[in-house]
Amino acid sequence: RRVHGELRAEAGGMVLLEVCVESTEAAVDAIHNGAHRIELCASLDEGGISPSLSCVESTVRAASQPVHVMVRPRPGDFVYTATELELMASFVRQCKELNVSGFVFGILNHRNEVDVEACRSLVSLCQPLSITFHRAFDLLLDKVSSLHEIASIGFHRVLTSGGPGNAVDNLDVLRQLTVVARHVGGILILPGGGIRSHNYRNVVEYCGSTEVHSSTSFSTSL
Repeated sequence: RRVHGELRAEAGGMVLLEVCVESTEAAVDAIHNGAHRIELCASLDEGGISPSLSCVESTVRAASQPVHVMVRPRPGDFVYTATELELMASFVRQCKELNVSGFVFGILNHRNEVDVEACRSLVSLCQPLSITFHRAFDLLLDKVSSLHEIASIGFHRVLTSGGPGNAVDNLDVLRQLTVVARHVGGILILPGGGIRSHNYRNVVEYCGSTEVHSSTSFSTSL
């Protein structure tokens, strides 16, 4: 099944594996080793920021799977100035011309809540492509209410570890969020954070996940 032009994994079959990478070469290697989707960024050691346009262009050309691009102008918090928001919007416009498959970002306000107005504005620019709200979600206090809010804005998935630490440390929260997402409809939970070949099955089976996010590739046949 395809959603927003992309393969959607089905429960009981193969779990969709998204792998985050920093280069075209790493993207090609990740796909060769089992990745179904690429999250492209720079500075993974700082949580990931926007990659260069030249890297985006070369990766989209070389990748045989969808490429989602991180939209984050700098490391640090997720509260952005008007100038930074315009830089993000300009980057999205340029990436769309390069035929990326989707975008990954999250914008908060000074109260560590979803900045609805700023997110809605950027989402409108990203459409009709696939849009992921990234791990800024982990800073939100009321995750269930925020999930409803994020879905109403137009995001298609939320990348989250469920809280502090790794995904395997927050399985109950991830399962709850997955149930809520299914009830809301139109959005899914993408568990990420410390997910590897030896533990992804625990996450998938406990939470009912159909997609997982990792920094390394592996087979996800169930």
